[in-house]
This record gives sequence, C-alpha cells and structure tokens, in this order.
Amino acid sequence: MNEKDILCINCAKEVLGREFAPDDFTPSAINLGAGGILSYFSAKGKWQSVDDKKKIEGLREKFKSNYGPVCGLNEWEKLSPEVIANFDLREYRKWFSAEQLENDWLPCSRCNISVWGDSGIDKGLNSGYLLQNQLWNKIWEKFKQ
Repeated sequence: MNEKDILCINCAKEVLGREFAPDDFTPSAINLGAGGILSYFSAKGKWQSVDDKKKIEGLREKFKSNYGPVCGLNEWEKLSPEVIANFDLREYRKWFSAEQLENDWLPCSRCNISVWGDSGIDKGLNSGYLLQNQLWNKIWEKFKQ
C-alpha cells in the first residue's frame, strides 16, 4: 500500500463486509469537520442509537481534548469539537492554492470514484476519512486478495 491507495467509503464498507460504526473512525478533523463522514452519516439517519451517539460524543471529546489546547483559538474550552475541526481544516488549507485544493483527490482503487484528500473540499460519500489503523489495514489486506 502506498500514499495513493484509497478506497471510497462505500467500497471500504463492501470489502469489510459490514456497516461502519462510529468507533471505526479516528477522532480527527477530517472526520468531524463540516461535511465530514461522521456528520454525513449522522445526518442521513445512521447511528441514532444511544450507544452510537455515546461513541460519537466520545470521538468528539477526544478530538477536542487532544487538539483544543494547541489550536490557538481563544476560549477553546467553550467551542464545540466541530468548530475546532473546521478551524483546523481552514488553517491546513491555507498552505495550498485553490488549484491544489481543487485537485486534492485520488481515484478509489476499486471503483475509480473521486475521494477527496485531507485538504479536499467535497462533502458526503466522496469525503476523505480516517479509520482506525488496524481496521484500515484489515480492509486493505482483504481488498488486495
């Protein structure tokens, strides 16, 4: 596997052979920010159980406690994890030109659909995402077989 190997979220789910759960994802800005995969799934009616909502809240709080103190925002303690994630993404994107952001995608290695990278600007099922490393490695190994 190299840095250009990616699967869209639908192909990753099909290879895994089950639906994703909130705790399959990492507490990262790309997952939690506006248009991120966690907000997309939640808005589409997935993960409505009390247990799933607790897992999402755990990811939100873990991200906030890890990133909030170093984000440089005043009174970060009062901000939601999503606000901090969106700030993080905006700051990261400042390093790139509009053209670079527009082209920050890779084709899914299975179906060839565009999947946006860390600095990409698309939303929904084409969003970039970060899974727990062990799970991603399992998916990639199954895919390569």
